[in-house]
Amino acid sequence: MGPAHDYIVLYNAPICQFSLFNPLTGRKVVLPFLDIAGPQLVWVGPDPIESGEPVVLSGNSADFKTGILALYQPVEKKWVVIEESCSFHLRDAYFNGMYYVNEDETGDTKVINTVTRKVVHVVPPPSEGENGCDGITGVTYLVQLGGDILRVVLHDNELIEVADCHFHIHRLDLRSGSGGNPRWVKISSIGDQILFLDEDNGFSLSCRNFSGFRGNSIYFIKWHSQDIYDPPLSFLCRYDIEEARAEPLTCPFAKGGTWIVPSLR
Repeated sequence: MGPAHDYIVLYNAPICQFSLFNPLTGRKVVLPFLDIAGPQLVWVGPDPIESGEPVVLSGNSADFKTGILALYQPVEKKWVVIEESCSFHLRDAYFNGMYYVNEDETGDTKVINTVTRKVVHVVPPPSEGENGCDGITGVTYLVQLGGDILRVVLHDNELIEVADCHFHIHRLDLRSGSGGNPRWVKISSIGDQILFLDEDNGFSLSCRNFSGFRGNSIYFIKWHSQDIYDPPLSFLCRYDIEEARAEPLTCPFAKGGTWIVPSLR
């Protein structure tokens, strides 16, 4: 499971066991037992074992009646479990004690305080005119970038070419809007930052720390089929936000994958 910064998150389904594994050093940290259905990785901070940052997973209760948000606290070495009536799923975000999740039916974004376990904001989606793209299916990611939460919509399907992929990006403004209500504000640049998206999740880095990467870009994995009956292949792609243009990159993999920030620690 990923992305996970220094680690890959391993899940042993028969015994409901999660582990953090560094594939370069071989370091493995086994986490406590957690009973969660359909687990998905939401967030792993840089070196959570040393920094004390939590590991955040989402999923469902055993009867699938409630959503479960689970935070592993490295200091206490235990899981904190929060149950909510909404469904937790792929492409949610966590930052600074707040969990951000999109409602499937309404498109609203709930902001949940993981300490008080209360919903502190319900933010409506951007207007349809800001979020549409010629009828192409949209996949929505919530991604933390430099202290902000972004709503990143990838307009794509398996039958269109890479060049036809397009993104709409909004930043969550908790301090403004009509009546002072939180709202999504459309943006056209992320500066020297880079977004990395896989099929399930996303995270950000600064190109100043990583030579060879281009800022104001989105690196993403696209699935493509020549025909509806053909098995899809995956392509590593880069989207230039300023030029609104996507291009495929050289990649040896054809079966998908995820991102990891390698570390020798």
